[in-house]
Amino acid sequence: MKKLRYIPGMFSIILLPLLGYIYFQSNGYFTQLTALDFVAEGFEEMREWCEEMNNIDCGKEYDKRIYKEISLNGNKEESQKAFQYIDNFVSKVIQTEDTINGLKVHFEKDATYSEFIEVLNIFNERDARMYLLDNSTMYFVGRDLPSENIIDIDCEGPPVEYLSEERIAKINKAFEANNKDSASQQIFDNLKTQFLQNKIIYSAYFIFVFVALTYLIKRKST
Repeated sequence: MKKLRYIPGMFSIILLPLLGYIYFQSNGYFTQLTALDFVAEGFEEMREWCEEMNNIDCGKEYDKRIYKEISLNGNKEESQKAFQYIDNFVSKVIQTEDTINGLKVHFEKDATYSEFIEVLNIFNERDARMYLLDNSTMYFVGRDLPSENIIDIDCEGPPVEYLSEERIAKINKAFEANNKDSASQQIFDNLKTQFLQNKIIYSAYFIFVFVALTYLIKRKST
């Protein structure tokens, strides 16, 4: 029986799926997607909400701070330095319970969406609680230390449940576990979406592989 050696075809069958995987990986199709909770309200909306709650001290922290200012303008090299500064500043304010200094992050005309998301990531990783976007400027301050004289506020509706740090940690842990469980499903959904968007190309490839394999098997059997 004559041995069949069709090297170019075998290379194509082996390498094309590998190249396809590399393409998917380089374009972020296997990247796990997450979401951040963020309320895009400015000072005006915050003051209206405070008035509705009859809370005269609501948001006063923003008026009492001495602000450092930094800008983001789409320049990658400058942005990396800015992100490092923001991360160090936020970390220091939270760790030292600083009630004097605050930070303004200005998003200039050429600032990118990814820069905005990176700032939110820093706040999330450092467990920042007080930050607010007003127009194109993000304000960050640390919480004021709790006062010994607490004024009760009469609010309609059921009492608000304040979560302890331990309870928040448990919720975060459960959320992270849920994200891990859904990672594989997310990858499958991403692949499915990409296939539907380019189904003609992928269908042609699968047909080509099927025909090539069928032809090689048939030739070998004869």
